[in-house]
Amino acid sequence: MDHLQYLGLKPSKLNLTGIDGNSAPGGQTFVGRRQVDTLFTYSVVLDYTPKAAQEEAGITLFLTQNHHVRLGLTLLPTSDTASALTPHLRFTTEPYSSAAPPFSIPMPAELHDARLVMEIKAVNETHFSFAVGRTESKDLAVLAHAPGEIVSWGFTGTLIGVYATSNGGNGTETAYVSKWTYKGEGQIRG
Repeated sequence: MDHLQYLGLKPSKLNLTGIDGNSAPGGQTFVGRRQVDTLFTYSVVLDYTPKAAQEEAGITLFLTQNHHVRLGLTLLPTSDTASALTPHLRFTTEPYSSAAPPFSIPMPAELHDARLVMEIKAVNETHFSFAVGRTESKDLAVLAHAPGEIVSWGFTGTLIGVYATSNGGNGTETAYVSKWTYKGEGQIRG
């Protein structure tokens, strides 16, 4: 596929949490921008086909290594005993949040081999939604909601961005992102 006008992200060994949530020797692959509006919609087009187990790329709402939420496309076994790997969408919060428990689901058939739109939206003052869909679709499927308290721990300065990781593995597949859109939709002052 042609990747003119795309940014290529090589996966880092470390994911956004790093080794211990406080350090990332060797670095992490993450590109972001600040959240500057209470309400906003952020989206990117992701063209990515993971080739190795646990390889992952996606979008994140990031405060620190210990405080972030992410939705990524990754390659996982279809069951605990299966050796066959299939694309999955994986949602993760750091730290764990019972209000937004982590999950992974097999990629819906209609999204296989497609460039995806991935979106984070501040749906109100307290919650964010994470959605995905085909680039040519007007309707994205909201997969999860996360409380803002995960990324407002102690101070403000949340970043919204993209990441790529091999999650400690040997994955080397480049993730391509384009059409970065950040649309401010309102500032709430209290």
